[in-house]
Amino acid sequence: MVYEKRNRLFKRLVVHIIIFLNIVTACAFLNNGYTFSPEYVRGYVCCIINDLVPEEELEFYIDSEKLHINLLKRELDPMTKDKLLQRLKKTNFFKEINITTVTAQSSSASPKDAIYLNSPSQAACEVLPAGTIYDSPIADPKWPRFSAGYQKHLKKAYGKGIFGLSFGENIPLVRYRTDGWAYELGLQAGVFGLIDVDASPTRLINSDYFVGGGIVSCL
Repeated sequence: MVYEKRNRLFKRLVVHIIIFLNIVTACAFLNNGYTFSPEYVRGYVCCIINDLVPEEELEFYIDSEKLHINLLKRELDPMTKDKLLQRLKKTNFFKEINITTVTAQSSSASPKDAIYLNSPSQAACEVLPAGTIYDSPIADPKWPRFSAGYQKHLKKAYGKGIFGLSFGENIPLVRYRTDGWAYELGLQAGVFGLIDVDASPTRLINSDYFVGGGIVSCL
Protein backbone atom coordinates (compact mmCIF):
# COMPACT_ATOMS: atom_id res chain seq x y z
CA MET A 1 0.00 0.00 0.00
CA VAL A 2 2.75 2.43 0.95
CA TYR A 3 4.66 1.45 -2.18
CA GLU A 4 1.62 2.22 -4.36
CA LYS A 5 1.22 5.67 -2.77
CA ARG A 6 4.87 6.47 -3.35
CA ASN A 7 4.56 5.27 -6.94
CA ARG A 8 1.55 7.54 -7.54
CA LEU A 9 3.33 10.51 -5.96
CA PHE A 10 6.39 9.88 -8.08
CA LYS A 11 4.28 9.72 -11.26
CA ARG A 12 2.56 12.98 -10.35
CA LEU A 13 5.92 14.61 -9.71
CA VAL A 14 7.22 13.48 -13.10
CA VAL A 15 4.07 14.77 -14.85
CA HIS A 16 4.38 18.17 -13.15
CA ILE A 17 8.06 18.41 -14.08
CA ILE A 18 7.26 17.61 -17.73
CA ILE A 19 4.48 20.21 -17.80
CA PHE A 20 6.78 22.81 -16.24
CA LEU A 21 9.52 22.11 -18.80
CA ASN A 22 7.02 22.35 -21.67
CA ILE A 23 5.81 25.72 -20.40
CA VAL A 24 9.38 27.02 -20.08
CA THR A 25 10.23 25.77 -23.59
CA ALA A 26 7.12 27.36 -25.09
CA CYS A 27 7.88 30.69 -23.42
CA ALA A 28 11.45 30.54 -24.69
CA PHE A 29 10.32 29.99 -28.28
CA LEU A 30 7.79 32.80 -28.04
CA ASN A 31 10.51 35.17 -26.86
CA ASN A 32 12.79 35.51 -29.90
CA GLY A 33 15.23 37.75 -28.08
CA TYR A 34 15.83 35.09 -25.47
CA THR A 35 15.87 32.05 -27.75
CA PHE A 36 17.82 33.07 -30.84
CA SER A 37 21.32 34.50 -30.89
CA PRO A 38 22.54 36.72 -33.77
CA GLU A 39 24.70 33.84 -35.06
CA TYR A 40 21.64 31.57 -35.12
CA VAL A 41 19.60 34.15 -37.05
CA ARG A 42 22.38 34.68 -39.62
CA GLY A 43 22.75 30.93 -40.05
CA TYR A 44 18.99 30.55 -40.52
CA VAL A 45 18.99 33.25 -43.20
CA CYS A 46 21.90 31.50 -44.96
CA CYS A 47 19.95 28.22 -45.02
CA ILE A 48 16.87 29.87 -46.56
CA ILE A 49 18.91 31.68 -49.21
CA ASN A 50 20.90 28.56 -50.12
CA ASP A 51 17.66 26.60 -50.40
CA LEU A 52 15.80 29.03 -52.68
CA VAL A 53 18.56 30.81 -54.64
CA PRO A 54 21.72 28.69 -54.29
CA GLU A 55 23.19 30.01 -57.55
CA GLU A 56 22.93 33.73 -56.76
CA GLU A 57 25.90 35.82 -55.68
CA LEU A 58 24.82 38.15 -52.90
CA GLU A 59 25.55 39.65 -49.52
CA PHE A 60 23.32 40.32 -46.54
CA TYR A 61 23.55 42.02 -43.19
CA ILE A 62 21.23 42.67 -40.26
CA ASP A 63 20.72 46.18 -38.89
CA SER A 64 18.69 46.03 -35.65
CA GLU A 65 15.57 44.17 -36.82
CA LYS A 66 16.03 44.98 -40.51
CA LEU A 67 17.44 42.49 -43.00
CA HIS A 68 19.24 43.88 -46.05
CA ILE A 69 19.99 41.55 -48.99
CA ASN A 70 22.12 42.95 -51.82
CA LEU A 71 22.18 41.04 -55.10
CA LEU A 72 25.60 41.52 -56.71
CA LYS A 73 24.94 40.24 -60.25
CA ARG A 74 21.31 40.29 -61.32
CA GLU A 75 17.77 40.81 -60.14
CA LEU A 76 15.58 37.93 -59.03
CA ASP A 77 12.50 37.08 -61.04
CA PRO A 78 9.32 38.25 -59.27
CA MET A 79 8.15 34.74 -58.31
CA THR A 80 11.48 33.75 -56.74
CA LYS A 81 11.76 37.08 -54.96
CA ASP A 82 8.26 36.68 -53.50
CA LYS A 83 9.05 33.14 -52.29
CA LEU A 84 12.23 34.37 -50.62
CA LEU A 85 10.41 37.22 -48.90
CA GLN A 86 7.62 34.92 -47.67
CA ARG A 87 10.09 32.38 -46.24
CA LEU A 88 12.04 35.10 -44.45
CA LYS A 89 8.90 36.77 -43.08
CA LYS A 90 7.67 33.48 -41.60
CA THR A 91 10.69 33.43 -39.28
CA ASN A 92 9.37 36.55 -37.45
CA PHE A 93 12.97 37.63 -36.94
CA PHE A 94 12.69 40.92 -38.84
CA LYS A 95 10.34 43.88 -38.98
CA GLU A 96 11.61 44.89 -42.40
CA ILE A 97 13.27 42.99 -45.27
CA ASN A 98 14.92 44.78 -48.20
CA ILE A 99 16.13 43.00 -51.36
CA THR A 100 18.00 45.25 -53.79
CA THR A 101 20.40 44.88 -56.71
CA VAL A 102 23.69 46.74 -56.26
CA THR A 103 26.96 47.13 -58.12
CA ALA A 104 30.37 46.05 -56.90
CA GLN A 105 31.26 49.68 -56.07
CA SER A 106 28.21 50.26 -53.89
CA SER A 107 28.61 46.91 -52.14
CA SER A 108 31.94 48.07 -50.77
CA ALA A 109 29.98 50.42 -48.47
CA SER A 110 28.31 47.48 -46.70
CA PRO A 111 29.09 46.88 -43.02
CA LYS A 112 32.12 44.80 -42.12
CA ASP A 113 29.92 42.03 -40.71
CA ALA A 114 28.10 41.55 -44.02
CA ILE A 115 27.99 37.92 -45.11
CA TYR A 116 28.86 37.04 -48.70
CA LEU A 117 27.33 33.96 -50.32
CA ASN A 118 28.32 32.17 -53.52
CA SER A 119 31.23 34.45 -54.30
CA PRO A 120 33.07 33.72 -57.57
CA SER A 121 35.56 30.90 -57.32
CA GLN A 122 38.21 29.40 -59.55
CA ALA A 123 37.55 26.28 -61.56
CA ALA A 124 38.02 23.10 -59.54
CA CYS A 125 37.84 19.39 -60.24
CA GLU A 126 36.82 16.89 -57.56
CA VAL A 127 37.22 13.13 -57.71
CA LEU A 128 34.59 11.09 -55.81
CA PRO A 129 32.94 14.23 -54.37
CA ALA A 130 30.51 14.13 -51.47
CA GLY A 131 26.82 14.14 -52.36
CA THR A 132 25.27 14.74 -55.78
CA ILE A 133 24.25 17.86 -57.68
CA TYR A 134 20.58 16.86 -57.80
CA ASP A 135 18.66 15.12 -55.04
CA SER A 136 17.03 11.77 -55.75
CA PRO A 137 13.40 11.97 -56.96
CA ILE A 138 10.98 11.03 -54.21
CA ALA A 139 8.26 9.41 -56.32
CA ASP A 140 10.40 7.46 -58.81
CA PRO A 141 10.09 3.75 -57.86
CA LYS A 142 13.00 2.74 -60.11
CA TRP A 143 15.52 5.29 -58.89
CA PRO A 144 18.50 3.43 -57.38
CA ARG A 145 18.22 3.53 -53.60
CA PHE A 146 18.01 1.22 -50.61
CA SER A 147 14.39 0.63 -49.65
CA ALA A 148 11.92 -2.04 -48.55
CA GLY A 149 8.14 -2.13 -48.46
CA TYR A 150 5.14 -4.38 -48.01
CA GLN A 151 2.00 -4.34 -50.20
CA LYS A 152 -1.29 -5.92 -49.18
CA HIS A 153 -3.58 -6.65 -52.16
CA LEU A 154 -7.29 -7.43 -51.89
CA LYS A 155 -7.36 -9.39 -55.14
CA LYS A 156 -4.81 -12.09 -55.77
CA ALA A 157 -3.63 -11.06 -59.23
CA TYR A 158 0.06 -11.67 -58.51
CA GLY A 159 -0.20 -12.26 -54.77
CA LYS A 160 -1.90 -10.80 -51.73
CA GLY A 161 1.17 -10.16 -49.62
CA ILE A 162 3.99 -8.71 -51.73
CA PHE A 163 7.35 -7.65 -50.36
CA GLY A 164 9.24 -5.13 -52.50
CA LEU A 165 12.86 -4.17 -52.02
CA SER A 166 15.54 -2.33 -53.92
CA PHE A 167 19.30 -2.02 -53.66
CA GLY A 168 21.14 0.70 -55.51
CA GLU A 169 23.05 3.92 -55.40
CA ASN A 170 23.86 7.02 -57.45
CA ILE A 171 27.65 7.48 -57.21
CA PRO A 172 29.32 10.72 -58.39
CA LEU A 173 32.73 9.99 -59.88
CA VAL A 174 34.03 13.38 -61.05
CA ARG A 175 32.69 16.90 -60.52
CA TYR A 176 34.02 19.97 -62.32
CA ARG A 177 33.04 23.44 -61.10
CA THR A 178 33.49 26.80 -62.81
CA ASP A 179 32.09 30.24 -62.05
CA GLY A 180 28.34 29.60 -62.05
CA TRP A 181 28.40 26.12 -63.63
CA ALA A 182 28.92 22.60 -62.34
CA TYR A 183 29.29 19.34 -64.29
CA GLU A 184 29.17 15.86 -62.83
CA LEU A 185 29.96 12.43 -64.23
CA GLY A 186 28.39 9.61 -62.25
CA LEU A 187 27.45 5.95 -62.13
CA GLN A 188 24.04 4.47 -61.35
CA ALA A 189 23.26 0.87 -60.47
CA GLY A 190 20.14 -0.72 -59.01
CA VAL A 191 18.39 -4.03 -58.39
CA PHE A 192 14.61 -4.18 -57.80
CA GLY A 193 12.51 -7.16 -56.80
CA LEU A 194 8.96 -8.16 -55.87
CA ILE A 195 8.41 -11.29 -53.75
CA ASP A 196 5.15 -13.03 -52.83
CA VAL A 197 5.75 -13.79 -49.17
CA ASP A 198 2.31 -15.37 -48.64
CA ALA A 199 3.06 -18.17 -51.09
CA SER A 200 4.61 -21.41 -49.86
CA PRO A 201 7.39 -21.58 -50.81
CA THR A 202 8.10 -17.84 -51.23
CA ARG A 203 7.79 -16.88 -54.90
CA LEU A 204 9.76 -14.28 -56.89
CA ILE A 205 7.26 -12.26 -58.94
CA ASN A 206 9.55 -9.86 -60.77
CA SER A 207 13.14 -8.62 -60.76
CA ASP A 208 14.78 -5.76 -62.63
CA TYR A 209 18.27 -4.38 -62.64
CA PHE A 210 20.29 -1.80 -64.52
CA VAL A 211 23.74 -0.21 -64.63
CA GLY A 212 24.49 3.03 -66.40
CA GLY A 213 26.45 6.26 -66.43
CA GLY A 214 25.26 9.84 -66.69
CA ILE A 215 26.41 13.42 -67.08
CA VAL A 216 24.51 16.28 -65.42
CA SER A 217 25.10 20.01 -65.24
CA CYS A 218 23.57 22.89 -63.34
CA LEU A 219 23.81 26.65 -63.44
